[in-house]
Amino acid sequence: MDYDHDGRRDLFMANGHILDNIALVHAGTYYAEPKPMFRNIAHVVFENVSDKVGPDFVAPRVSRGAAVGDFDNDGDLDILVGNNGQAPQLLRSDLDCAAGTGHWLQVFRIGTKSNRDGVGARLKVTAGDLVQYDQRTGGTSYQSAQDPALALRAWR
Repeated sequence: MDYDHDGRRDLFMANGHILDNIALVHAGTYYAEPKPMFRNIAHVVFENVSDKVGPDFVAPRVSRGAAVGDFDNDGDLDILVGNNGQAPQLLRSDLDCAAGTGHWLQVFRIGTKSNRDGVGARLKVTAGDLVQYDQRTGGTSYQSAQDPALALRAWR
């Protein structure tokens, strides 16, 4: 996902160790872990910005899956995280997209024969020197489903 809308894909991880007693056999490893967010700063270099994007990212939880989408239809991406034995978390982004500070495009594909969900469909958008790509995938996280719309955002 591109959480900061700079045209580069960032990286979010929903974490939690699979063994609830891991601390007994491996010192320094815990069952509950933070959910790191890494900002893509140079297409191959990522910066850990977890402590800058909110306390829910650094608070340890036993997370199992994540679904990314624009849950409140305001133009920015939100994350729904499934937690093991705990309530899910909706990590809402409030980048104020609706105030006209950026642009976004959502494309929803519907197949007419087989592959009704358009899995594998690719989207390329060019706006000046900015080129963005997206591809419809069939599954991306444990027991989670992503927004079926392909969405590209730019806040430049």
